[in-house]
Amino acid sequence: KLFNVSIRNNVGYYGGGGYFTNSSTVLTNVEIVNNSAEALGGGLYLNNNDNTVLRNVTISDNSAEMDGGGIYCADSDHSIINSVLWNNNPEQIFLTWNSDWDTLSISWSDIQGGEAGILNENGTIIFGEGNIDEDPQFTNSGDHPFQLLASSPCVNTGNPDTSGLFLPVYDLAAGPRIWNDRIDMGAYEWNNVGIDDIEIEATKLEANIYPNPFYNKLTVYYELPRDDRVTIRLYDCLGKMVKTLVDHDQQQGAYYLTRETSGQPPGLYIIQVRAGNEMLARKVIKMQ
Repeated sequence: KLFNVSIRNNVGYYGGGGYFTNSSTVLTNVEIVNNSAEALGGGLYLNNNDNTVLRNVTISDNSAEMDGGGIYCADSDHSIINSVLWNNNPEQIFLTWNSDWDTLSISWSDIQGGEAGILNENGTIIFGEGNIDEDPQFTNSGDHPFQLLASSPCVNTGNPDTSGLFLPVYDLAAGPRIWNDRIDMGAYEWNNVGIDDIEIEATKLEANIYPNPFYNKLTVYYELPRDDRVTIRLYDCLGKMVKTLVDHDQQQGAYYLTRETSGQPPGLYIIQVRAGNEMLARKVIKMQ
């Protein structure tokens, strides 16, 4: 079993990112990217495994000279859930059958090409509910370039029932694994972007929150580059919306918004400011 592991930039003959055989393999919150194989299984080579489970795994930008750019599956029983397989070459998954129990089940995952992105040689594919075929919109920057942008179709589209998945508390970037009450596809939750004060799609919108840390009163200063619909919301550290501070049309200009927060417990909060299609987030800490 592997939890919260990043496997990057490896080369092998079989299984550039990992070779698993004669085992019950479980990968959770695992990133397998930029690996290559001289023969089979650029990302993973799975052979003769019983009950292989991949949950919240991101497999991207891997390649194999022959088959299975993302995953090569042979004589095994596999289950993939809440995962992303994208930009693997020559195909996302290669499924080959040499026995009577080669089955691949996929649900709540983003698979490039959909079921057609799987090269199947007589295995059994169960393409379940919740699957999509859309660009996952990775950030492609920083220490975790396979994090998701706020606009990613993988955000809040994982299995709504996470009971029995045995997910870690934190994702691969040490952010809360479930944010805003719904798990994301892949090894990352979008919440990390907000917590790290990285602006998303906000080139002109400006905002400052003070004092920070604060006690019982908080002021948000923001500047609108144009007339727009403005929403300002307060979230707790688990991504649950606590309060809507603003939600109406406003004219271009600078604004000060001051709110009492004496009813909120101390801890980490996120202030999200959105104007039209632009959005930014700031972390703030309330003191006792």
